[in-house]
Amino acid sequence: MKELVVFWLFVVALVFALIFIEETTVKLLLAPVLVVVQAVYLYKYTIPVSQVEVKEGALIVKLPSSTLVPSPSDFTVEWSRCAPEPMKVHEYRIDNNHPVRQNEYYSHRTNLEEDPETNRDFSLTLKDPCFRDSGTYICTVHKKRNIHTQKVVQLRVKGQCCRSESLLQ
Repeated sequence: MKELVVFWLFVVALVFALIFIEETTVKLLLAPVLVVVQAVYLYKYTIPVSQVEVKEGALIVKLPSSTLVPSPSDFTVEWSRCAPEPMKVHEYRIDNNHPVRQNEYYSHRTNLEEDPETNRDFSLTLKDPCFRDSGTYICTVHKKRNIHTQKVVQLRVKGQCCRSESLLQ
């Protein structure tokens, strides 16, 4: 959070300098600095969003997520949804690709890629996707509660609902 405050103070100072400095040469030097600073901010503080579309009846759908993790032996990958209610879709811990505290609706329907520590691919495979699976999924890679990276995937499954309503409760 402190980094963010320092960043915005720097940007405000640059903007004021561009407004109040009358020398064209100085303005020509400061303007590119402001552009670079904003580009760095967007790169560091924005969460990438992917969109995936699949027709109902497909055997599987893959929700993409790959990253470089700080230490392959000490991280957790968590796929979750926040609607229709917050739920854990899949959790991966060291050498254990079996969901922990997984929402019942996703039971036996999710899996991560083979050997995610080596290939840094944390894409989630969802079996038998149906209309009710449409929504926003978030992949969070963290180490001892410190978030390393997040990825948001919008899934759209075209078709009618095929799963039992009772599974959502």
